[in-house]
This record gives sequence, structure tokens and C-alpha cells, in this order.
Amino acid sequence: MKNLLLNLDDWRVRLAHEPLALFLDYDGTLSAIAPTPAEAKLPFQAREILVSLVKLPNVKVTIVSGRGLSDLKKMIPVKRMSYVGSHGIEFQVKGLASQRVSKRYIRELGELRSRLQLGLHSLPGILLEQKPFSLAVHYRKASSGSEKKAKRIVLDICSDAVHHGRILIMPGKKVVEIMSPTAMDKGQAVKRLLRFWGKRKHLPIFIGDDKTDEAAFEALRDRGLTVKVGMPDVRSKAEYCSGSLEDVRKFLRMLLHIRVPHVHS
Repeated sequence: MKNLLLNLDDWRVRLAHEPLALFLDYDGTLSAIAPTPAEAKLPFQAREILVSLVKLPNVKVTIVSGRGLSDLKKMIPVKRMSYVGSHGIEFQVKGLASQRVSKRYIRELGELRSRLQLGLHSLPGILLEQKPFSLAVHYRKASSGSEKKAKRIVLDICSDAVHHGRILIMPGKKVVEIMSPTAMDKGQAVKRLLRFWGKRKHLPIFIGDDKTDEAAFEALRDRGLTVKVGMPDVRSKAEYCSGSLEDVRKFLRMLLHIRVPHVHS
């Protein structure tokens, strides 16, 4: 896995001249991972960069996150930004509808939420988050003992639904998420957007840090620029790594610098 900033010259010509489709995860990519989802604030510098990027011609900027759409829009209030929430179910992209999720799944999710609340309520440091189309069990603030018990409870309560293919359990950074197995993932979401944007071929760039971003890395491999935030990871499908959130911001500033001369030409 190559370091993005050290190998940017390999992409400089394409970044300068081709239409771009920039896809960005939120938590761990634009905002630091926080003890609870509500505490993950967008840094001022990151917001200013995004405001500048969305104004560039022939550059589409989309946030692609596991957060719900309404939550994303509050966390990243940038005009003209496109958003894909709930890992690829919810779209706020002009001309595109969100994906449908079955009523049966929503009912089952409600039942699982009630059972998980009962099972997890006595464990310190465990947070059960209700999202529009999924449930997330966070254990960033939990002890290792509480974490193990929480994971066991989640598996016990969800085992029948998982076995019969009614739900999917997706692990992430200090979180386990319960999702629909038929819902679009981030890889399918970015491919849908690229097809929709159509005749003008865009160079896709996807930057993310978590396991749910791997579907997008795989979908865009050999097609665009795929970047995992963090240390090099041989298990990742991304071709490049970016060591920190500050390195992500450095890349986005460099992207602005690369594009700006062509804006005024």
C-alpha cells in the first residue's frame, strides 16, 4: 500500500484535467473518531475546504457514510454537497431517489432494538444507536469485559435473523452494526452515482477509514484513486493510505491547488 502524499505526482495530470467524483467518508476521515457519534464534530478547516471544493466546475463532492442522511446534513452543513447516508440506502443527490427497504425488515429491526435494549442496558459504556435503517452497538467507552458481553448478547439475540438471511451484522471500529442484507453498500452506491452521472467519465476518488469502506475500495480498484485513512494495511482493498486526518486535509488542499489554475484558464 503506497502513501498518497508521497505518490501524488503519479496522479497530478489526471487530477488537474479530468472531471472528478470525490467520495468522502465522515467519521475517521473528515472528523476524528469520538467517544459517541454526537461528539464527532467537523473541524472548521475541513468545512472550509469542502466549501471550496463544491464550487469547482467538473468536480462532484459526495459524503458517503453509515450515518443517517438527516444526521449527515446537520454534521456537514455545506451547500451544493451531495450525501449518501445509511451505507448507501439514503441519497440526497439531485435526480436520484433513495433505496427502498421492506416494511418487514423495519418491523424486525424494531423488535431487535427492544430486545437489545433489555439485554445491553446494564453494561457500562455500551451505546445502542437507532439509525433510520440500522442499529449500531458502540463500545468505544466500554471495558474489554463489557465489550465481550455486548458482542455475545448481540450475536445471541440476532442469531436467528442472521441465520435466515433477514439481517446482516457488520463490524466496524468499536461498533457492531445490524443492517439489511439487501441494502446497497458503499461500493454499489458509488457505482450507481457514476452510472447516473453518465456520459462524461469521472475519475473517482474514495477516501475512508473503516471496514464498510472496503466495498467502495473494491468497486473502484483499477478505476480510480482509493485511499484508506490510517497506517498501511495489507488486508485493505485500497491502493493508497493516508496516515491521518491532517493528511486527508493536506490532500484536499493540494487538490484545490491543482484544480484552481484550470478554473481561471
